[in-house]
Amino acid sequence: MPNLAFNAVRRSALKSQKFKYFLVLDFEATCERNRKLRPAEIIEFPVVKLNSQTLLQESVFHHYVQPVFHPELTDFCTELTGIIQDMVDNQPRLEEVLQLFDEWLVKEKLTGTENTFSFVTCGDWDLRTMLPSQCRELGIPVPHYFKQWINIKQMMLVILQLSFVN
Repeated sequence: MPNLAFNAVRRSALKSQKFKYFLVLDFEATCERNRKLRPAEIIEFPVVKLNSQTLLQESVFHHYVQPVFHPELTDFCTELTGIIQDMVDNQPRLEEVLQLFDEWLVKEKLTGTENTFSFVTCGDWDLRTMLPSQCRELGIPVPHYFKQWINIKQMMLVILQLSFVN
């Protein structure tokens, strides 16, 4: 029964969305147990395109990314992410994946008009920290469309009227 109530609330809230699509993004990156790996590198670049009115999946962009600075994945990284070395070997590097993503945005008709989409992330790490720091390390610009997003954690705190405690 609670699911029906949630669906009714969800549908009424979705009708007023200013975005046509939500692009749900969740990078995976190189990592090490008990220490920061510097620089960390994106090794998985998944994006799911959801229709904001129906919340149905319409398309997926997914690429594994070959790390440059730390080409060998640690055992901890594989345990944490489920990504094994074979999945990133011989894959495109981040620069090429960003170009492929840009082409996907064009193919999906997500460029050229305002408020077509918003990225949705679980936290700010993906787009505030990870992508900008890796682009800086590689000497490439962060594409403009990655500079704003919806942090679903913050939205849930607002909806549930909770305060965040570290």
